[in-house]
Amino acid sequence: MIFSRTLFLLALSLFLFGPVLARGESAEETSARAGKVLALRKRLDVEKDPDQWVRIARALHVYYLRREIYGEALALDRRIHKRLRSGLSASLLAQTLMAKGDNAEAARILADLPDEQQGMGTRATRVIALARTGRNDEALKAARRVSLPEHLCPGKAFLLARMNAALGANEEAARLLKKAFAAAPGSRLATFKQSARRCPEFKALFHDEKYAWVLQVQAENAQPDHDHDHGHGPGGHCVGCPCQDRIQDIPTKDQPEPGVKIAN
Repeated sequence: MIFSRTLFLLALSLFLFGPVLARGESAEETSARAGKVLALRKRLDVEKDPDQWVRIARALHVYYLRREIYGEALALDRRIHKRLRSGLSASLLAQTLMAKGDNAEAARILADLPDEQQGMGTRATRVIALARTGRNDEALKAARRVSLPEHLCPGKAFLLARMNAALGANEEAARLLKKAFAAAPGSRLATFKQSARRCPEFKALFHDEKYAWVLQVQAENAQPDHDHDHGHGPGGHCVGCPCQDRIQDIPTKDQPEPGVKIAN
């Protein structure tokens, strides 16, 4: 019976989410992850606690983006934005649109936010979207409205590094990226660096030998994830931060078999 369930979830995962076995996962790992994703999708339809609903939605958002399942991510983010109509939901939607290459729409959605919903994250993300469309003058003008927060957590430092790299300010981008890596939780440093390598804004920076040292920076915080708040301080995780909630961080009623690791 367990074997049949594993095969069913494996087939469903391959049908819905593509050839994930190419990532080196076993059939058991793939089926366990598929079961977790499907359980969280179902829970999203019935969850009454607003905070938990957002947490589940964001974890699925991160999962879909990392797996490049853009159709599912876009449908989910439009649902989140329709429900919340906030700076957070607009940023999540813009992030997915940018991953799909729809940078102009992402910039428009963020520009349409009222001033009270604008913050460092929404403004910096809009700068990146504008730069990607080649509207450099607008991007530079928008960047002047991005103010440094008092508490520069690793996620915010990472985003500001992206913004500076998008504007061609690689020296400042490298400084901020170093800060993000050094302040990241030790167990998530590899995820931060992987995200940086895949980020289009850092392509020129990493091709310049002058900045080769950046990827050698080590985390100064070696505590396990559950012993700290990821360095974010008040307000929780930042949109686009590599240490956002993962699907395996959220419990469901049907937990996977012991010993099976579920990876984003």
